[in-house]
Amino acid sequence: MLVYLKPESSLPELSSDTIFGAIIHSFSQLYPDELDDIMDLFTSDPPFLVSSSFPYIDDDERVRFYPKIITEPEKRYDPQKFKKYKKTSHIQEEIFLDWISGEIGEADIVESIDDYRVYRGLLFDSELDLKFGEEEFEEPHNVVNRIERKTENIFHMTRVFYDNMGRFFLVKFRDESFRPYLKSALKFLSDRGMGPDVSTGKGHFSFEIAENRLQDNGGDRFLTLSRFIPSPDEVKALGADAWFELGSKRGRGPDGEIRRRVRFFREGSTFRDTGREYYGTIVRAGKSAVEYGLAYKLTVGGG
Repeated sequence: MLVYLKPESSLPELSSDTIFGAIIHSFSQLYPDELDDIMDLFTSDPPFLVSSSFPYIDDDERVRFYPKIITEPEKRYDPQKFKKYKKTSHIQEEIFLDWISGEIGEADIVESIDDYRVYRGLLFDSELDLKFGEEEFEEPHNVVNRIERKTENIFHMTRVFYDNMGRFFLVKFRDESFRPYLKSALKFLSDRGMGPDVSTGKGHFSFEIAENRLQDNGGDRFLTLSRFIPSPDEVKALGADAWFELGSKRGRGPDGEIRRRVRFFREGSTFRDTGREYYGTIVRAGKSAVEYGLAYKLTVGGG
């Protein structure tokens, strides 16, 4: 399943853990008697996996983008060409599909970088006449100390507004009986919003469900399209021959609880595939908070 999110207000980038948290919140409202059993499934036999959200452009045609694949450099690159390539964060779907199928590699893209356009981190065919925009600004917020009745800890939150753009994410069902659950969750969230500040009218969207074009390519490596937190035994198995970027998150609960810092592999990281159907785990980050770390696995062809 592919889910398009069309922004109706500012909409954050929405990582896989944020999307999962929003879905679970909707389940708590729609199916409260089933919530504990559903959460038990995600720690033993996940009924579905979610990716992070990625940008799409909705101009004359809808163009989707996926994260740049992190892999071993194939050779030394021309410095000027590689400088342009390094500005890329997401790659047009057609180029991404050629890459994961093994038809091209990073070296091919770098060497022919002048045939592409790189704008705001998006790499796409230079012959495409795409009109789009993405504006970010930072908005000051503060935390309210409800015990002492005063404000403290001023921080800034990034807002993103889109022009002819939106976000999409993928869902891979391991148990098809959960498909209607997820559709109900999306209807709930489209009214409520998704993201950290829905109470002020942010994060609202309409959605559309479409077919997911991505397929495994039978290679001996996989990439993750979600934030990935491996279990301890997976760290040992995947540690060698891994190419990745690390990220970390430390949140605060609505009651002011400072949650534990959680580290994860970023989207686009690649690993040797040891044959498991799925990788990753869900970790506890606070008294009643968990962080979603299941990999949205996509095998990469070309050896």
